[in-house]
Amino acid sequence: GQGLLEFRKGAFVPGVPVRPAVLCYTGSWDPANTSYRETDGKIQAIEDTEWAEQFLGHMMHSVQIRVLPPYVPSEEEKADPLLFASNVRKVMGEAHAEVRKEVELKGRPTTIQAIAQKGVDLVEDVTSGVTSGLTSLVKHTRDGAM
Repeated sequence: GQGLLEFRKGAFVPGVPVRPAVLCYTGSWDPANTSYRETDGKIQAIEDTEWAEQFLGHMMHSVQIRVLPPYVPSEEEKADPLLFASNVRKVMGEAHAEVRKEVELKGRPTTIQAIAQKGVDLVEDVTSGVTSGLTSLVKHTRDGAM
């Protein structure tokens, strides 16, 4: 799920410009990993049914898509579809690495559970502050009334 497979030459045989696009999953689960998962630094094989359960079990799948400028083949690339495919793959690989780096620098977007937890924490902070303020006010009022 973190690299590009070799391209077949079919789409490059006509020798016309192509419009590459790269995808980078940014959520807590990467659906591009269809045959394995990484847990605690160890790679484990998974079955198709487990992948489908994970896919359907996640409420949200976040992905960053970068559409690259059209790639116009040179005369040499027009004559050699494998060269054309290889060069487009290289450009896409560089763009994919750049997108992955940007995602890692930003930090992976949080899961819906993490977002919900931040909301709970915020409410608890506000509630704690209000409760603390009310307690101080009551104590001050009680002390002043005595």
